[in-house]
Amino acid sequence: PPWASSPRDRSSASETPASRRRGHATTVGFARVPGAASVGLPLAAALWAAPPLVAVDSRRGRMAALLTERPVDGVLAAFDHPPQSSSGPEDDDDDEPLAATSSRHRRTWEVTGRKGVVVRAGPELSSEEVSCLSCGAVLETFGDVRVASGGALRVRVVAPVDGWVSVKCLTELTANDNRARQTGGAAAASTNTHQRRDAAHHEEDLAIADFRARWAVDVSSWDPSDAEWRFLLDLVLEQDERTAVLKYRRRADQLKALVSRLLARRCCGVALRVDHDDVAIARTKGRKPYLSAASRAKALSRVPLEVCPNFNFNVSHEGRFVVLASEPRCLVGVDVAAPDQFRGGTAGAAAKKFDLDKFFRTMRNVLTEREWHQVHHGETTNAAPSPGGATDAEDNTSAAAKAKRFRAFWSCKEAFTKARGDGIAFGLGRAEFTIAWGPPAQDDADDPFSAPQASPSSFTATVAVDGRRLEQWRFLGTELRDGHVVTVARGPPADIQDAIGAFRRTFSHDRLDAADFAAPQPAFEFLVVRDLVPPGRRADFDRVVAGGAPASASSSSGGAAAPEEEVVVG
Repeated sequence: PPWASSPRDRSSASETPASRRRGHATTVGFARVPGAASVGLPLAAALWAAPPLVAVDSRRGRMAALLTERPVDGVLAAFDHPPQSSSGPEDDDDDEPLAATSSRHRRTWEVTGRKGVVVRAGPELSSEEVSCLSCGAVLETFGDVRVASGGALRVRVVAPVDGWVSVKCLTELTANDNRARQTGGAAAASTNTHQRRDAAHHEEDLAIADFRARWAVDVSSWDPSDAEWRFLLDLVLEQDERTAVLKYRRRADQLKALVSRLLARRCCGVALRVDHDDVAIARTKGRKPYLSAASRAKALSRVPLEVCPNFNFNVSHEGRFVVLASEPRCLVGVDVAAPDQFRGGTAGAAAKKFDLDKFFRTMRNVLTEREWHQVHHGETTNAAPSPGGATDAEDNTSAAAKAKRFRAFWSCKEAFTKARGDGIAFGLGRAEFTIAWGPPAQDDADDPFSAPQASPSSFTATVAVDGRRLEQWRFLGTELRDGHVVTVARGPPADIQDAIGAFRRTFSHDRLDAADFAAPQPAFEFLVVRDLVPPGRRADFDRVVAGGAPASASSSSGGAAAPEEEVVVG
């Protein structure tokens, strides 16, 4: 991957500035994978055919290694650093300034995050913001990489500013790219960069910061032609998943089921840099989807296990939206709850016939007595705003406000059980939630496209099961559009419910620290159906949408052309 050093760029441990730092000496030990047990490396590392060298920081007692493109040649250790001051990274306390270090430690990158990247004074997300570089900017880094709290991978920048940035927003430039820039060919160098990423199946117009995706697709206006439908269904490679999509009777449900599976495949491909054809989705006995062990093993050659040891995702669809959330370490679950008029696919007069009190009586066993009291009286930790934003007593007890509070509790319960993988066996009434309305106090996002939710209808929640508070579980909810409430749940891997055990075996780290659960929550990004098509297939998809035949015969079932009709793409 672009953040790892090549063998010629790597110096011995004794030559690194980290080992010369006064008062902050770091002991570095090297071991090969067959002896990994002695240094606590994950057992999965032993699967490498050509065992790499790994660098272990003995002061923290955990692996801090990054795999190179040629793992047999070794790795670059992520050395510890003393706390950085807000004045910037010049307090390294090295005997020589960074600008004077050997050029073999310096590398050139292009900012390819489509919204740019934030430069911070230190590697942690809480460090002071120094600058913001726009997409296309060129920067130089010193060969020092750190895994920040929550698993974020950071690299040291020395030009044009001093600081730390996220490697997810960068693409390394080759020597040819640099020569082109020096001779006035900056545009050509940028084109070469993107062509190289496309050839490696890595050119993505989607970005996932620190393996945490928050995606939503509004399918309410999407009405695909038969040819478009067949094209997209063929992108779901698992026969049982395609069959599950077709089992839905209503067309609207089939569309959402298809989009949910395309979201899952696209997320795995973008986050872990796995080719579309190499993504295989499996399910637990409780029907929780996950990336198969075989596909996860292929991702290890591109993404270090240490920075994404427990990658998992979850999807949900109801009303207008299909949503997805993914996490690199915590268990994740997501659920979207729609107002009644959107759940049934009707609006207007039909919505006015909805009997809220009758609905509540039907659902009386789903919520606890305390939760029902909060639904009817609005006595949550903070007053829940009405759909229009008001918080006065009249609006807070209106039917719309009650229905919204119910959707918040329902969404929390569903996200909780979906994260664990319980299926329908878990009684929702066993879980009691305490909801605090209002946006979370969080202003230290990693980069511009992972800012926290800022909606006044946001909320956080805690949960107790059978009367016992589960301290490690975190819940963040918000309103998307038209009253749709979505909740993302984070929990410990130890709570996985997996009767077969195949999903659990895809996790490498069972014990997480508080920083993992408190890592910044990105905002939901709204996608369209075309975003879910792999970049290499989009030209064919566009031809099908336009009413023509795809270039490749495999792009549609039987090679049939799309009917001549107007197509509306979501």
